[in-house]
Amino acid sequence: MVTQCNSAKVSRLRAQQLFAGVNDHTLAGTNVRFATFAPGDVISRQGDKQSPLVLVVSGLAHATRISEEGREISIEFARPGGACGESAILLGQPATASLVAVTDVLAGLVERAEANRLFSDTIVSKGLMQLMSNRLERLVDGQTVLTRPSAASRIYGTILGFVKGGACKDEPPQGLPNQAAIALAANVSRETVSRALTLLLERGALSKGGRRYHVTDTGLLESLAAAA
Repeated sequence: MVTQCNSAKVSRLRAQQLFAGVNDHTLAGTNVRFATFAPGDVISRQGDKQSPLVLVVSGLAHATRISEEGREISIEFARPGGACGESAILLGQPATASLVAVTDVLAGLVERAEANRLFSDTIVSKGLMQLMSNRLERLVDGQTVLTRPSAASRIYGTILGFVKGGACKDEPPQGLPNQAAIALAANVSRETVSRALTLLLERGALSKGGRRYHVTDTGLLESLAAAA
């Protein structure tokens, strides 16, 4: 039976794609530390030999890596229900990317020994395979977007990929990444992103609340992306 003090932990873990189908007893016994991060905070760092498994409970984070040439490369956006860092743990290698909070983030941090123990669970291993399969699909789609010659098309494709790439179907609505994150993911300047977002806002494909943009017409965005 899950104790009262563990109920919040179980509820948070239950929402993770990695733990779909895992029983409450296993979740209650999981050694996880929850922490909050402000925009710009580094949640895990590239090269860290003890980098944890990161479970995103709320908010948005951006996984990036520094190439051998010193260039920052966008890997993926981590959203509620998603996890990061499992590949490095499985391979016993340092983290291959850094994970930085884009918005306020609540994340569960699982140390490597505990993560490996969880990965040995049959149900968790199935969730792990699904998570990694989904990530591979998103990475392929992202690389396809980067082959487009038009900067506007790459920006629109990046936004579409973000909208369609939620970690789970129950993910709550949230705004788009900030302009700097979109620029990095689309391999364009921030000024180019600003102009593209203004155009999408004028055309009615986006709306703006506070500092965050939201997609309001996916069909129109797809049409603009195809024509760009």
